Amino acid sequence: MYSQPSDRLKSTMKLSKKIALCISLISFSLIVVILFPFIKKEFSYNISTLKATKTSLKPVDTHFSILIPKIFVNAPIEKNVDPASREIYQKALEDKVAHAKGTSLPGQKGNVYLFAHSSLLPWQNSKYGPVFYLLNKLKAGDRIYLFYNNSQYTYQVKDITIVSPDKTGFLYTQTNDYLLTLQTCYPPGFNTQRLIVIASQIR
Repeated sequence: MYSQPSDRLKSTMKLSKKIALCISLISFSLIVVILFPFIKKEFSYNISTLKATKTSLKPVDTHFSILIPKIFVNAPIEKNVDPASREIYQKALEDKVAHAKGTSLPGQKGNVYLFAHSSLLPWQNSKYGPVFYLLNKLKAGDRIYLFYNNSQYTYQVKDITIVSPDKTGFLYTQTNDYLLTLQTCYPPGFNTQRLIVIASQIR
């Protein structure tokens, strides 16, 4: 008398399990696709560190570029990008590091402010898009090189901090020193915090 409902229940349970399995597989696949660029970067960094690979101080562009041998950054810089215009800076960050409009330039007193992405969406294809992904690997004493108008400027990291997105004071730093500030989103793949690296020019 009650066999038919029982069979239907069993069929429903089997179908539910299949659907749940499919959802789990799809979710896992999406996670792998999203995380793969990050895993690849970390793996490459660890392998290169073990091999003690040295990056040549040959910039990609002597007109304006940044080179950080420790984390294998060698990227061109777009000058005078408006940090208040999302449309403008997002366009610049597709293939370059951005120099914040209104901040100093290499060789000038004040604060040279540069910002770039730490990650991109899996379907976005850009050589320099996630250029600051490994920025959190820097430590006090590490060297950063800027090239501007065919001259080289050497900076030494002195401080690294993580702040909330509303802490924009670093952008407006007034100083008589020769400073460099780098900014990117942190952690990579998220937009919840900002990683700030501050360096001083040493030559």
